[in-house]
Amino acid sequence: RQMCIRDSDIAVQPYYSILLARHEQRVMMRRIQMAALAAALAAAAAAVWGLTYQNVVSRRQEIGVLRALGMREEMILTAFLAKIAAYALVGAGLGCVIGRIFFLYTRVAPPTMMTPLTTIMILVAATPLLAMIFGLPPIVGRLLREPVDTLGEGAP
Repeated sequence: RQMCIRDSDIAVQPYYSILLARHEQRVMMRRIQMAALAAALAAAAAAVWGLTYQNVVSRRQEIGVLRALGMREEMILTAFLAKIAAYALVGAGLGCVIGRIFFLYTRVAPPTMMTPLTTIMILVAATPLLAMIFGLPPIVGRLLREPVDTLGEGAP
């Protein structure tokens, strides 16, 4: 129910309708933020997959030689995942620090809109895990091949 007191030129809305409008605004902003986050995660996942694939393909002979010499697949997988985790941790940390500095010095929004530090810490911790998950398919795909097949790919 909306009650308006009409004067000749102005309409006075009750406090409830103003609160409802602000709530709807906040809900819409959350939906936009979640959509942007989903798009960013999808783009990041595609980038991690693509970069990992390129890294694995460019090191195929090294992988084949290591496997032919008897190195276990787990050791090779660990080396690739450690590299992914290190890059993701550095990227997430730098992104959060640069984003916070940008937010504080440009004053694009009031301080109440700043992301809490606990959320940032969760993000920095979760980023390497997600990057490793998205990097697994190209690594495992290459490791499942026989060393002879991997070494023979580049031959004419």
